[in-house]
Amino acid sequence: MCDVIDPEFEYAASKYDEGDEMLFGRVNGYRERDIVDELGVTGYPVFKWWKKGESEPEPFYYVHYSGRHGHTLMRMVNDRLGREHHDEL
Repeated sequence: MCDVIDPEFEYAASKYDEGDEMLFGRVNGYRERDIVDELGVTGYPVFKWWKKGESEPEPFYYVHYSGRHGHTLMRMVNDRLGREHHDEL
């Protein structure tokens, strides 16, 4: 699944900039076991959402039905940011 998600994650992340006041980050769960254990990750891929200034993530369930995975991520992010979806979606 990572071979599918990785380029789509990059695509979605490229659509936002510093003015959006958000960051995309990625952790290699096979190498970063301490982070995986701390966050209770039991499968992959997993997406986590932290509000600005918060130390605990909120539930962020990835549900993909069709189309580009990157568009699904962008919809989820825009919903969290209270924004309209991009025209290309």
